[in-house]
Amino acid sequence: RRKLLWMHPVLKTFVLHKPGKMPETDNYKFIDVDKDSSALSARGITAIHTPGHTPGHTSYLHEKTGSLFAGCGISLLGKNTAGLVPVHLDREKQLKSGRMITEMEFKFFYPVHMYINKNQIGKEIRVPFEGKPSLIDRITGSTPLFRYPRT
Repeated sequence: RRKLLWMHPVLKTFVLHKPGKMPETDNYKFIDVDKDSSALSARGITAIHTPGHTPGHTSYLHEKTGSLFAGCGISLLGKNTAGLVPVHLDREKQLKSGRMITEMEFKFFYPVHMYINKNQIGKEIRVPFEGKPSLIDRITGSTPLFRYPRT
């Protein structure tokens, strides 16, 4: 369903969120991860509830490869920074989810938007973001959460 989401944590403008069209129903099956996660766990995938960007936002961790598919739960904001995009339904929940993801054990990170990094970003090389966000982050409303070495 369509829903109004906040576009910027400071300017507090709105954007109409309209999820993409789903393919024909015989091409997929919805899984209620709260009631039946066995279909995912049998494939080594853990569903992680990461609300804030949208109400039911979910990230997925493929245990064997250490690959985190975070959607917009957390994004790559630049060549060596990960954080939150400005679009959100509930900024406090988005911050909580983003911080939780930051602390998770994963090697590879696949967001939906922005940049892609094919290198490993293990927990041991992530450096929590400290200080003031850059001028670009403040203008766009992005929130950096951690940095990692450039490769």
